[in-house]
Amino acid sequence: MNGLIVRMNGSSYVIDAEPIRTLERHVSLDRRAAWPPYVRGLVNTEETWMPVIDVGFVLYGTKTDETASAYIVYDTVLWPVILLVERAERLVVIDPSELATKSMQLFSQVPYLPAAYRTEETLLPVIDVSSFVRSLDGIEEVIETIRRFIQREEEERKERARRQREEERALEEQRKESEQS
Repeated sequence: MNGLIVRMNGSSYVIDAEPIRTLERHVSLDRRAAWPPYVRGLVNTEETWMPVIDVGFVLYGTKTDETASAYIVYDTVLWPVILLVERAERLVVIDPSELATKSMQLFSQVPYLPAAYRTEETLLPVIDVSSFVRSLDGIEEVIETIRRFIQREEEERKERARRQREEERALEEQRKESEQS
């Protein structure tokens, strides 16, 4: 497994690096709707709208500074998301023997922390990002709102295209009439 070590509120964690699309320093947030407090806004990519999830807020209850942070575009089972973390530190190649199982008492009660990565100095909790996202209270409503938003945008785009075609036809008819006169 390839992992990315990320930092939140002074603590380090590991996430699976395979589903990561990109790492960004800054994103343009759309904040036009009221979201659960862990959603900092939406980002419109070429493909879809994605919620920006403040991982530090979920884990520690404190908002992550948007200006000094990393944004991780991540594919989850539920929906693509952008994880807002304090810092993306480094990529690591994780041998399965370097993973401590969930039996550790500290992590056994948290379903999205299935293991810990052993470094020379410490154990870093491994976050299962798909489980983490699914565990968020209200995430289904957030994604359903995004789907409706995308559908409404598509309908508006089709309506604009239809009106433009009608205007072009009307102009063409006027041009033909003026040529015949």
